[in-house]
Amino acid sequence: MRWNVALRPTDPLPDAPLAIVVDVLRATTSLVTMLANGAREVAVARTPETALRYGRRRGWLVAGEQGGFPPAGFDFGNSPSAFSAAAVGGRSLVLSTTNGALAIRMAARGRRTLIGALANLTAVAARALQAGDDVLIVCAGHGGGRFVGLDDVYVAGRLALIAEEAGARLFDGASVAAACARAYATPLAAFAASEHGRSLAKIGLAADLESCAQTDWTDVVPVVRQGRPLLVTNLPAVRLP
Repeated sequence: MRWNVALRPTDPLPDAPLAIVVDVLRATTSLVTMLANGAREVAVARTPETALRYGRRRGWLVAGEQGGFPPAGFDFGNSPSAFSAAAVGGRSLVLSTTNGALAIRMAARGRRTLIGALANLTAVAARALQAGDDVLIVCAGHGGGRFVGLDDVYVAGRLALIAEEAGARLFDGASVAAACARAYATPLAAFAASEHGRSLAKIGLAADLESCAQTDWTDVVPVVRQGRPLLVTNLPAVRLP
């Protein structure tokens, strides 16, 4: 069982039958939060226009961001704290974001794909380890996936450290991410040092860094369901022995 990390989804992705997508600031944290708080399913849209059209046609809630803020007509932005049980319980949603949606769509090509964040760190690692397959952690990066994101590499490293402790072999990408995770005392320290974290703070969204830093508060493991639209739904929880 081998684990690797793709530092950005626009690079050619190494082969692996199972992927974990990480866009901790903020899309994958929001996805985990939606499903943990009772959302039925979340469609991942290519563009804000597609998300709005699809959501309005079906009566689904529409969430996401462009430049950090919700586009006109959206019900929500991309702040995890907005997706309370009262807001999303029993509802279906459409999500469109600059980085996370791209990473999910690219990772899901030909692979079983899980959604990871600090919120479900141990649970998603346990699910991947239970499968017993090679695993590729796909970091969303920032700038539309063009640049490596320290925030995502940190979370990938936390996942890689769990896998290594469970006996997995780490490829170089995973070893680099693990070294990054060891370099920061707390998630907030890593987020504050990241370009994406600084940009969110600059536009008044520093509180989202704290929300996204909350670790292991849920056992929810979202999984990508192939088809049109690309759907994210929930898996039963498993725990590491």
